[in-house]
Amino acid sequence: MGETALSSILKTGLAALGPNFSARICYFCDGQGSYEQTYTAGCGGGYFRMRGRCDHCEGVGLMQGRERAPASVVNQVQLAAARAALQKEEEGR
Repeated sequence: MGETALSSILKTGLAALGPNFSARICYFCDGQGSYEQTYTAGCGGGYFRMRGRCDHCEGVGLMQGRERAPASVVNQVQLAAARAALQKEEEGR
């Protein structure tokens, strides 16, 4: 699976928060929020494949236990990723 901007941000944020943080990347969509799914085109219409929202994390890319991570946790991870990016940028100066 290729990495999207969302999964890259989430992985960076989780790495910055450390291993004891309670959220984790959704194992089903790998933090992308969607994955390729098979749909039926109706009775006798055959099947087709396209990307659809992840049913496990409901499109947010993070899980907390067996549930979708709430918006506050997603925001916390995204802010940690932004802080890590700023810190990396400042170190490069």
